[in-house]
Amino acid sequence: MKRKKPESFGGLCLGVLLPLLAAQAWAQSEGEGGAASSNRPRLLIEPRLSVTETLTDNLKLRTHDKDVALISTIAPGIRISATGGRVRGSLDYALNGLLYSKSNEPSRVQNQLSARGSADLIDNWFVLDARASISQQPRSAFGTGSIDPTLPNSNVSELYTLGLSPALRGQLRGVASYELRADINESRAKDATNGDLSSRGLSLQLGGLSAQSLFGWSAFLSNQRWRPGGGRYTESSMVTGTLLFRPDPEWNFGLTLGKERNSFTTLSQESGNTYGASANWLPTPRTKAAADWQHHDYGDSHTLSLEHRMARSVWRVSDTQIANVAGPQGNAGAMTNYDLFFSLFASREPDLRKRDLLVRQFLGLLGLNPNAIAIGGFMNSTASLMRRQELSFALEGQRSTVTFLLSRTKSNKIDPTAGGNDDFAQTNRLDLRSFSVNIAYRLTPISSASVLLTQQKNQGELDSQRTDLKSLIANWNARLGPYNNLTVGVRHNRFNSPTQPYRENAVLATYTQQF
Repeated sequence: MKRKKPESFGGLCLGVLLPLLAAQAWAQSEGEGGAASSNRPRLLIEPRLSVTETLTDNLKLRTHDKDVALISTIAPGIRISATGGRVRGSLDYALNGLLYSKSNEPSRVQNQLSARGSADLIDNWFVLDARASISQQPRSAFGTGSIDPTLPNSNVSELYTLGLSPALRGQLRGVASYELRADINESRAKDATNGDLSSRGLSLQLGGLSAQSLFGWSAFLSNQRWRPGGGRYTESSMVTGTLLFRPDPEWNFGLTLGKERNSFTTLSQESGNTYGASANWLPTPRTKAAADWQHHDYGDSHTLSLEHRMARSVWRVSDTQIANVAGPQGNAGAMTNYDLFFSLFASREPDLRKRDLLVRQFLGLLGLNPNAIAIGGFMNSTASLMRRQELSFALEGQRSTVTFLLSRTKSNKIDPTAGGNDDFAQTNRLDLRSFSVNIAYRLTPISSASVLLTQQKNQGELDSQRTDLKSLIANWNARLGPYNNLTVGVRHNRFNSPTQPYRENAVLATYTQQF
């Protein structure tokens, strides 16, 4: 099968999401004559134009012979948001034209896309979920790190992802609920193969627990297949049954038993037993705790999480271990500023559409690029067992906001037959540690100041496999009118590695005009 070019794949990403939102516009026009309702369809379209000037003292990210340059970024963009009705979702796209002055670096174009949508094609039965993204992602955890996608970096590729998930939901004679879901995911990396992935999945979930029942049951059947660009084909099948017990509304417990077949650790599929237990505690609407553990032949998986919301703060701690297959959806782990705060605000705003708006408004207040890399990762084509530990909180005062994230991701290769060209070709273990703290203060009703400090440390088995990126960014942001905004900031980056350490300082200003 011929590999689809990333540029045409990006067009496909837009082609899938735009018709869903266009359907919302039709639904809105059809319902304009109806009575007012909170569920009435609404479509919001916001074109914009941003111009950013960045003066950096180290364009090529070198140790010596630094290249002072001026980067001009002209970025027309559009945001589409659909709420209510049978089609819901959001799309944010920008086409960034980069011009380099006082340097021989050629001009280039970057795409940025973040989109997700859901359509009720047949009411209360057939739903289609879709998601797409285009972002700048690191290829290797041991390559040169950078938080600014406009700086030329051979370790960064433009990554295109598209996911479709149609599902059938309903009731079986009032005895059990069911959900039959398919998952289709495609990823393509520009000028790289270890970011490419095609995956297909089919699952059936059955459940028989009502709100008043003491005991219940559920059953789960699934088949997943992955074909990475730089690795080997992998398949996993599973069938499990779970007995549920809910002694009171605050507690519920589960015991799971099943069989599975997979080729994570061998060239051919091998069968094994899987079993586990789970518990959930919901003492108040603001507090929830969950624990889940399952045994697998390739390595046990678990999830532990505790979340608590107060009047002006959100706290979350989690510890998760899963089998992570090839491709950017697996060990890539790279998080943009948007991804970071979308995760931080998960407890504060569970509704995905409202959280999307909240995050974009917050990033606008801070003057941060939503698509800039906040926490680096890597692209891989090898199955691994990944454990991620995370502590985060967000505090809101009358005029100030503090967000904090501390995380560690440990990945151990579980496929001894892998022959890809990713980081696991050089090491069996990867340890990624990250730290981020942001302090924002509202100076006046229309202006604010913020300071962002981040650190990313990556380590393999060898002493030569280590990197450390520290960044400090300070911004002043002001709303000049109802539709225009100005951000002025400075930054300092320090990158340490055995091969190419560097220091970089920059002054930048961004003007955004909405239409």
